[in-house]
Amino acid sequence: MDLSLQNVSDQNLQKSENKPDYKKDEKVRENADQQEQLRNTILSSVLDQKARARLSNITLAKPDKGKALENMIIQMAQYGRIQHQLNEDQMVKLLEQLNQQQKPKTIVKFERRQIDDYSDEDY
Repeated sequence: MDLSLQNVSDQNLQKSENKPDYKKDEKVRENADQQEQLRNTILSSVLDQKARARLSNITLAKPDKGKALENMIIQMAQYGRIQHQLNEDQMVKLLEQLNQQQKPKTIVKFERRQIDDYSDEDY
């Protein structure tokens, strides 16, 4: 009788260990939603409507570049480098700066194949 009670308690313990922790997942999602709302609030206060539309288009076309531009604008706003709302022309200038920073250096390397000419020694 004692063994079966131990087995049942062991099985219950294993089941509880195998259950995913939904509360942790919910907290992670809530934190991510709060951070996204904060990002959107900062961007809305710093960008005018046309600049915000351009940022949305960039994010749709190239998500990594859009995210980098968002991070750049948010960082500038947090450090107080943006005194007024950015317009579309200023957004283009920031995008050009970002492109120069992220521009991969193209290296062209020519490797010539060595052609073994028949020498007189082979004959």
